Amino acid sequence: MEGLVLKTGGKLEYANAAVDETGNAFDTEVTENAVSYLMDSVRFEGEVYVRDIFALLESNPVLLQVFARMHASEYLDEAREVSARPYIGEYDPEGIEYLELCPDWEMDNLTGLVTERHRLCLRGVGFELREEFKFSGCSYEKGNRIRYAIAYSPLADLLNLPARIETEVHVTHGDDDAENFLGAHRTVHVSPTLGQVIDGVLYEISFGGSPTDKAGLANSLKALADDDEQWTTYDSAEDLLRSMGLAEYLGRAAR
Repeated sequence: MEGLVLKTGGKLEYANAAVDETGNAFDTEVTENAVSYLMDSVRFEGEVYVRDIFALLESNPVLLQVFARMHASEYLDEAREVSARPYIGEYDPEGIEYLELCPDWEMDNLTGLVTERHRLCLRGVGFELREEFKFSGCSYEKGNRIRYAIAYSPLADLLNLPARIETEVHVTHGDDDAENFLGAHRTVHVSPTLGQVIDGVLYEISFGGSPTDKAGLANSLKALADDDEQWTTYDSAEDLLRSMGLAEYLGRAAR
């Protein structure tokens, strides 16, 4: 198959449609020239892990400038230094089996117009449940998967998790007055670019700022969670983020 391919170890190849005398496609490694392929659609081949995204950054210092707003350099330094948590892959109803990069589009209930968001979301996907399971006050039926926000997860917990690209967009109603709010209205297929993939991973990991800022914010949230009286001063997640200087994340928090 022709096109850009990311493999285990952060190896990037461009498969050519032409074939050699044995019928095999010509594959050209472009790992150290990734910046030239940021606008190309990419697919994963084999198991690709979060650590492989950082391996690609390691091979391409120029990418640290491209993604400087997401503190790419600081998080690469952290990825070099931390002891990554091993990925066991054994069934755990509360565990994460893999991370999913997925498009997030919605349809206006009144106009029918679709908002096509460029940025991919990164979320944790739990194991397929083998029985009915209750988690955080919600009941999940057998066969379902629990989706997790991973914004404040330590980088060490994420590096060895496999990542996948979801190419199906389930367009949802964005109006909370809609009869089928957040229910899928229609499904379309997309081909995310290499730039979107790197951006999606770094954007979620850098939620809250640099590693130092993120650690401080996480500690503040933990302290806030233990203070029932303090929680009552905020009417919504949006108010909380504004109070913590994180207004830029309001759109995502609302979703």
